[in-house]
Amino acid sequence: MSQIWATRRPDMHTSRVEWEHSWQRDFDRNFPHGATPPKHARPIPPSLFAAMGSDQHIFAAEYEEFLICKLQHDIAKEAARRFAEDGFENAWRALPDDRRREVILEGIYRTMRIPDMEERRKWCPDSSLQTLAARGGEGYLRVLKCLLPSTLDAPLTKPIEEEMTHAGCKTAYRAAKNSRTYALSTVVWNILLTFYGMEETQEPIRPARATTASTGAVAKSEERALMRSHNAQRKDMPNVCARRAVAETRLPAGAKLQACSRCRALGRRVFYCSKECQTQDWTAGTPRPHRRVCGTPLREDAPAPAAPADPADDSGIPGPEPGFVRPPALLHQIALLKQARGVDYFVRPYPEPDQGICLDATASLLFTTARARAFKNGDARAVQTMYSVLTGFADAPGVPRARVRRQLQGEYGVRVGERG
Repeated sequence: MSQIWATRRPDMHTSRVEWEHSWQRDFDRNFPHGATPPKHARPIPPSLFAAMGSDQHIFAAEYEEFLICKLQHDIAKEAARRFAEDGFENAWRALPDDRRREVILEGIYRTMRIPDMEERRKWCPDSSLQTLAARGGEGYLRVLKCLLPSTLDAPLTKPIEEEMTHAGCKTAYRAAKNSRTYALSTVVWNILLTFYGMEETQEPIRPARATTASTGAVAKSEERALMRSHNAQRKDMPNVCARRAVAETRLPAGAKLQACSRCRALGRRVFYCSKECQTQDWTAGTPRPHRRVCGTPLREDAPAPAAPADPADDSGIPGPEPGFVRPPALLHQIALLKQARGVDYFVRPYPEPDQGICLDATASLLFTTARARAFKNGDARAVQTMYSVLTGFADAPGVPRARVRRQLQGEYGVRVGERG
């Protein structure tokens, strides 16, 4: 499916609403009837496939996925905390429609002023103001929750499921899917920051240098123009530390990133801000230790790096059953429990620090048995049992039972109350 995009848009800095309207018109034209990538994504010229099967592009795609995972982990931790402590979901729904649209548009704007992000947005029809503000802001909540994992401990991965056979095609579509995931995740992150009056400096992900292996399908003049445009934009993007993702422009005055000489010989751009970062990446790098790829060309048909093994978990907290999606507030509760062994439950008299409850042996056995069922599938009876056990402690100063009731309802999405 051929796609047509506006070659000139209103200035995003001075005419933000009109600029967003131009994007919505493009999304409506290029993704009709709710179509989403990659099925209806604009085709990638076959002449790019062979070039994108090179070591540089494979290595760049892997590192880009690593940076996206770091971003999404930040989103998950902050969103889970905000859902649990601030009641973000209700606060978001309570915003006046005009104010909610302002927050969404500000988040989109902050994202799109990052170099090359508008090009990435072409894969993201669901990043529009119209989509995210739909149904009283439910569109944004849906996308945000889709980015949350089943546990805050799990590594975040976004594997491409389509079967690719043409040489270089797998990496080309991997890069395209990375562009979509990165742009949409950054929009979601900036909207959340905007809602809380926060802002952070964000750097672009520097792509691999553009190269092509011509097949005659695209005119050479067009290929050269695309390469010049890509490489000119890329030149303005700073290098970053491969371990900490710190841009060279953010280092102390006079400090510079140091390149890995063996990788530089292959045309890769691998930099470190310190000897410590280089040593850590050598033995425990993500998606794989650097010692396994340093100076060694990668092949598209090589086995994917194995996912890191989950750390030993003796917390007694079971994983979720298939089909059960843990709400953000529950993810936050579980993260607190894993950090404080011996505590049965945390009550949050926000804004004071979380308050741990330690039950006596008999009550703890009953409570943790019910808690395990609730952790697995959100069982309503188990949640009610948890509430009944906790009510004996909920009359303590600063821990009213009404707060415990609201907290359990926020964590499991079920209503609990006194048994008559």
